[in-house]
Parts: sequence; C-alpha cells; structure tokens
Amino acid sequence: MMGHHQVRRAKVSQAGWHVLLAIGLLLAACQAHPAAATPTPTRRATPPENETLYAAPESGQIFAQDGALRIGVGNLAWETYRDEQGHTAEGARVDLWFFFRDHPEHEVQVRAHEGQVLTIQGYTIRVVEINLDDRMVVLGVKLPP
Repeated sequence: MMGHHQVRRAKVSQAGWHVLLAIGLLLAACQAHPAAATPTPTRRATPPENETLYAAPESGQIFAQDGALRIGVGNLAWETYRDEQGHTAEGARVDLWFFFRDHPEHEVQVRAHEGQVLTIQGYTIRVVEINLDDRMVVLGVKLPP
C-alpha cells in the first residue's frame, strides 16, 4: 500500500509577507541594474605573434610542443624581490620548473615574477599573470626558431 504525503501550509503573518515582498523587489532591482551585468575586463593583452598562452593551477604542469617542454608551477606567493634591473619590487611570484624531454640535463628551476620574460633553451617564456586568489598562473610560450 502506498503512503499518503501530507502537504502542510505554512502560515505567514502580514508582516512576513511584507518582508518577502521587499526581498523579492530588492532581488529584481539588483538583476535589472546594468552595472551588475557588465563583465570585469581582464588584464591580459593580446599575446605577441607566435606566442601561445597556457594556464596551470598551482602544483600543475604545462605541456608545450607536444610535451617536448614541460613547465611545473608552484609556490605562488606575494613577496619582496629584486627585478632584472636590480630594483626592489613587491608582487606575486612563482617557482617554475623546466623539463626538456630530449635534454634532461638542461632541467632548471626559476623563481619568476609577473611580467618577467625568460629565455631558456631557445624558448621564450613570458609570465603573463600570477593569480594568488585562484592559485593560477598564465604563461606565454614562444617556440625556438
């Protein structure tokens, strides 16, 4: 024998209806506001010619040129460092580990900052973005000539 389900109606006071109506109107107004629908622009510019953008989470890897180059990503942090000109700077930094399938003797680890451009074994690697909130890194990679 099948059981019967009872539907219970909740009694809402006159004041309760006013609160529910006010919440509904507020939500409708927020959804109709044009600024709420405007997407936030990104900081990324169009990549230079022959550069491919790759993204990886912290503790992830990027595979370029069918795995001929693997780049490990880790240790994202905000810190004080010296830039390429020797100036003191503050910003997001990341450890990058470079692994070369055909040349394991050239493996190297580099601590890099956003905007830095590295040239390693003919590859040009540009650190496009280090997002500490999402724990993601975006790199631009240009293959050797």
